Amino acid sequence: MKLLLLASTVLPLATVASAPQSALTAKPMALCGLELAWSDEFDEASIGDWRLEGKRWIAHTPWAGDFGDARFDNPGRYGPFSIRDGKLEITARRPKGGRWTSGLIAAADETGAGTGLREGYFETRIKMTPGPGIWPAFWLMSLKP
Repeated sequence: MKLLLLASTVLPLATVASAPQSALTAKPMALCGLELAWSDEFDEASIGDWRLEGKRWIAHTPWAGDFGDARFDNPGRYGPFSIRDGKLEITARRPKGGRWTSGLIAAADETGAGTGLREGYFETRIKMTPGPGIWPAFWLMSLKP
């Protein structure tokens, strides 16, 4: 199973995450005059293991641990991440008789290095595969208040 994450854009603007769906679709948002704060076009696999150290993403949660029974693999030749045509693919695998493994990406590490925006307008294009054992999500979480 694969999760596709396409180029994402983050713009500073008041968050609308808690607004009812009708409020989000009622009228177009005026985005003129906003400045791009952060984006990734996924033209390279810039994913580190646990620390950013010059990369754009890490392959584990920024609080230096994963969660539940999930097993997240590091990037590399047999890792879950691949980049093709500006798309990041994250593949979930289960070897015969084994546990599921997959990947996640975070834009900050446990040291606080990286991109951490607490509010704004966030836009992404994601194709998420449904299925048993798959937990596709796009989370906006902060390391520090």
